[in-house]
Amino acid sequence: TDGGRLAVLTSRFLDPEMSEPPTFLGSWGMHFLSYLGYRFEGLTLSAARWPTMILAIVGWLAAYIVVSRRTTEILAGLIVLLISCNPASLTYERVASTDIVIGALVVTAYSLVTSRALWKTCLGGVLMAFALTVKSTAFPFLILFGLAVFSRREQRGRRLACALATLLISIGILWTTRQACIHVVTG
Repeated sequence: TDGGRLAVLTSRFLDPEMSEPPTFLGSWGMHFLSYLGYRFEGLTLSAARWPTMILAIVGWLAAYIVVSRRTTEILAGLIVLLISCNPASLTYERVASTDIVIGALVVTAYSLVTSRALWKTCLGGVLMAFALTVKSTAFPFLILFGLAVFSRREQRGRRLACALATLLISIGILWTTRQACIHVVTG
């Protein structure tokens, strides 16, 4: 989150003289999310937590959507409520944790990819690409993303093409954006 704070103060995500923040090169997505939080609330301690809390809520809603496809709505609500009340969720969803952000993005991408609409498959590809920018440990979730694309029998080839195309295009756009942020700083 240091890159977001630095961007609010200096309009730059990186300080080339001090090589700060060191994590910007590998996982710049969280720095961008914290930048949005700092722009929303100012330079307060809770500002960097806003994006994490909002994405955690979105992730739990996506989990509810996935579970409610297989059970009744009331039972799905109870299952998600019970799981979300475990101590780890109650603690880590309220701090700026990259693991919560990755989990929320992956679950939301999964729920979108397994839906019927083709545009939701494309949006799932964009969210999965952004999850890869938050932390490098999101790469194993690409397997889950691929399996989710194959889980829908109708239009399997078309869905695969759309999901992979949006994933690759999004990764390219996000990588170019990252490089532009670095180039602006280093000249």
